[in-house]
Amino acid sequence: MLPYMEADRRCLLDIEARILDLERSISTLRTEQARVQERLNSYTYPILTLPNEITLEIFLRFLPIYPKSPPLIGLHSPTCLAQVCRQWKELVLTTPELWRAIGLRGKIPYKQRREISAVWIARSGACPLSIDIELPPSYRSLPEMCIEALAHQARWEHLKLNVPLSAFPVFNAPMPLLQSLDLDINSLDSSGGEIEFNGLSLLRRVVATGLAVSKVTLPWGQLTSLSLYADARQCLSVLRQAPNLVHCHLDLWTSGIFDSDQVEQDIALPRLEVLVLDNAYGLSMLGVLNSLVIPALRELELEEDSLGENPISSLQSFIAKSGCRLERMDITRVGGGKGDANSYHLAFPSIPIFLDGVVVS
Repeated sequence: MLPYMEADRRCLLDIEARILDLERSISTLRTEQARVQERLNSYTYPILTLPNEITLEIFLRFLPIYPKSPPLIGLHSPTCLAQVCRQWKELVLTTPELWRAIGLRGKIPYKQRREISAVWIARSGACPLSIDIELPPSYRSLPEMCIEALAHQARWEHLKLNVPLSAFPVFNAPMPLLQSLDLDINSLDSSGGEIEFNGLSLLRRVVATGLAVSKVTLPWGQLTSLSLYADARQCLSVLRQAPNLVHCHLDLWTSGIFDSDQVEQDIALPRLEVLVLDNAYGLSMLGVLNSLVIPALRELELEEDSLGENPISSLQSFIAKSGCRLERMDITRVGGGKGDANSYHLAFPSIPIFLDGVVVS
């Protein structure tokens, strides 16, 4: 036998022995691996032992408070919860309340938004819906992504529309569940006809901006809460039709000062308790204030510059005319203001007054 063959045989025997040792080690490791995996499989995460009712309450608090809509994808979306584990996925996909607020806005491509919204509407079951649609001013027609939502308008409970007037949807069917409506229809193009809604028997809250005020026809008389950003004359025209308001916020803009001698007749708001008057242009709102008679008013918030040269006298006249008993008056001042804190305190000793957020005492 050649010498090198003997050496190879000894080397082969050594290799086989080493392989046998490694196989024993691998077998030992696989046995240990199985034991560890068995322990992991038997472990139940504490949160997964919670009753479904509690888990669902956690999920609902994880999402934005309804009717605000969560993002369609990513963090704070119900789809995020469905990706954690199989148990959560089954729970999320079978809970309609998690899919009832749909926001058709953001930077997601329109085709993807259309597909996602169709899935969400299907998962929402028979739940009332909160719909938030936003389109850029350049749009001249309603995109397909909104068609699926429109088909379910009988289930709309809250509706927010920020769309061009030319792309405003046509509502031919009633919306018997609608409680709140938020319209922002400012547009590069003011073309378009009147905006009409049907069957709004439960509508109580409206927020309307710009063109929406003059173009829209709503059951103003049944509203209890109203926020308007519009020309002063448009606001007063709406207020004449809304005697049941409890809360009113007017953010006024106009081409000129709305003087008291332009008011046709007083507007009675017998149930109004909270009135907020904003004016980003620093224009006088005496004409608006003097036209209102609000006997139940408890809280008044406005800007001192909008009350003319003698704001304290203007407020005294308004309070005396309305016969109201204010419980709080918030006055915002620019610069030093026209009346000092002591003057306000002396003029209204029984009313808590806040000047720029600081209580007058």
